[in-house]
Amino acid sequence: MYCFGNAGYMARLYPDAPCTIFFDDDEWKFLYSITNKTSKITDKPISIKEAVKLIAQIGSGKRAPSDDKPGLKTIWKGLEKFYLLFDYKENIKVYLDYEKLTVQV
Repeated sequence: MYCFGNAGYMARLYPDAPCTIFFDDDEWKFLYSITNKTSKITDKPISIKEAVKLIAQIGSGKRAPSDDKPGLKTIWKGLEKFYLLFDYKENIKVYLDYEKLTVQV
């Protein structure tokens, strides 16, 4: 795996490359699901360009069509928030499995 700090650059050079260069399967699926608010995820990984865009959305909270390519600060903020959410998801899943609890929605 490469350092994600290079992802913005890689997304500009190779926009169609799969995001699995930087993310594990669980990570990119979780990223896709929380940013698109869906549980329906394709088996094919999203592109690195799409992953950087989704991380930037988490980092800035903006989704304007006129937004330019995200900067490094926005990507880092997004990564920090993303991995915090991902860690909580894993901890909650372990807790629910341990307690054999179910969550009703």
